[in-house]
Amino acid sequence: MGIVKLAEVIKEEAPDAVRPVTLQEYRDRVVALDASVAVYQFRTAMPQMINRHGQNIRV
Repeated sequence: MGIVKLAEVIKEEAPDAVRPVTLQEYRDRVVALDASVAVYQFRTAMPQMINRHGQNIRV
């Protein structure tokens, strides 16, 4: 998932493209985060939940 060592390649090939920013620089902007990996890790770490009818109810 993703490109291996992408950040390192960008820093080497285009060092001006990477700079530290403060949260204030994102004020009044829309930011999208891809949380699919974190959600997947959370779901797989959850134990199986079975209701009283023996059905798997894990979401």
